[in-house]
Amino acid sequence: MTKELNIDRLRNALNESDYESLIIRSSANIEWLSNFSGSNAWLFVDRKENYLATDSRYTTQAEQESKNWKVSIGKRHGVSNIIEIINASAAQNIALLENDISLKEYNHLIKHLSSDKKITVIEEKDDLLIKLRATKSLDEINKIEQSAILASDVVEFGVSQIQAGISEIELVHKIESYAKKQGAQKMSFDTIVASGARAAMPHAKPQNEEIKDNSMVLIDLGVYLDGYASDITRTKWIGQKNEKFERIYSIVKLAQEMASERCEAGMRGKDVHEIAETVFSEANIAELFIHGLGHGVGKEIHELPYLDKNSENILIPGSVITIEPGIYIPGWGGIRIEDMFQVTDTKLRQITTANK
Repeated sequence: MTKELNIDRLRNALNESDYESLIIRSSANIEWLSNFSGSNAWLFVDRKENYLATDSRYTTQAEQESKNWKVSIGKRHGVSNIIEIINASAAQNIALLENDISLKEYNHLIKHLSSDKKITVIEEKDDLLIKLRATKSLDEINKIEQSAILASDVVEFGVSQIQAGISEIELVHKIESYAKKQGAQKMSFDTIVASGARAAMPHAKPQNEEIKDNSMVLIDLGVYLDGYASDITRTKWIGQKNEKFERIYSIVKLAQEMASERCEAGMRGKDVHEIAETVFSEANIAELFIHGLGHGVGKEIHELPYLDKNSENILIPGSVITIEPGIYIPGWGGIRIEDMFQVTDTKLRQITTANK
């Protein structure tokens, strides 16, 4: 039912726009609209019909997954199949999304479309699908929450496996193996494990370097479950009590608590970011907060709305976001705490469940 609602929402948006039709290429958009999960597909949606073009490897899959779509089976590579569909359509004013296709594919389209067709490239700021996907249905929110709960279980497992002598890469292997045993389709991104001074790099790549006693370990991970992503970060200290770590950890935790408690629908992303930044400013460490506070999560790991110092994105009920303040000190390490939240009509509802 969700996919039918999604295509109805898109068609309503098309009817309210200057465009008669839309070409769709990205896998996240294709699956969100049509439920098709194969690796090669194009969609073409006009004001009356839905078309899915793929190749013979996916004939049965397309018929099973995309029941309300007109499926066309063509060549494995290239865009010729969708071009035939577009040229046969009555639609003349055709839109495509700036981030959806490659320059090579775009040039091929322009070269082979009939002369009565006009292509308009929609810039990211006006992207119809990105904006529609920012507001999740109840079914989508439930799926994202289940993904978040699984990610919470996985990160708690990862924390339980931290010990002096294990390498960062070994810990990643343990985490990802456990995630798949628990039902994850795949990881949302390459799992981050960064220990000691390397934790000062927000997106550090795990190394064969052994984790040392009396040091911090940052774990950032996410899983895909039922087609939806999740994202969570925990930072732990192993060894003897460290006052500097505890002091900075408490400030980062306070920044997350203040932002999540004060955040509500209707606020701009930069307003929420500013709440956390104010906490850091009062502690005289704001210059060590070097990234945005969070982002939307759904079919993709990074979606609207974005929560950073420049974001004009409005938080809308039905969005799912992360709040992930962090402080990074070169030569010492970094602390980040990240959780996922549903934006409701009033406040936020946390959907990750791991201990902090």
